[in-house]
Amino acid sequence: MTLFQLEVLVAVAEHGHALSWEESIMLEQLSREPFILPMAGCERLIQSTCQALGLELDIQHEVVDNATIHSMVEAGIGGSVVPQLTIPKDETNVVCLEIYPPLHRQICLVVKSLSLAPPKVRAWIEVAQKSAQPYR
Repeated sequence: MTLFQLEVLVAVAEHGHALSWEESIMLEQLSREPFILPMAGCERLIQSTCQALGLELDIQHEVVDNATIHSMVEAGIGGSVVPQLTIPKDETNVVCLEIYPPLHRQICLVVKSLSLAPPKVRAWIEVAQKSAQPYR
């Protein structure tokens, strides 16, 4: 059994930043700001989308850890684009913004048979499915 889920990527900005007052932003707007590039797998999607749109990001930092990216954004070091699932539910000093054009990645979970999967695997899949629900 294969389960697919589309995960949305969102822009993150420091609360109070000029972009933080928008509901959604265009990638072009992000290209004018200091940018923190996530290096945990989404970098190719972000960079190829920007390249296709003729945009060049002002990459100031390349960071692997999403918690570090959130701390840097919160400190006003720059903005970023991160998977929605990485946003802590209690985040208060970072604003999440929808991106246009939308960016998303596909998450896949594969098991030979859900009915034959051990209870811990089924429980993990259930948690993963709930976690993939929209943040907003």
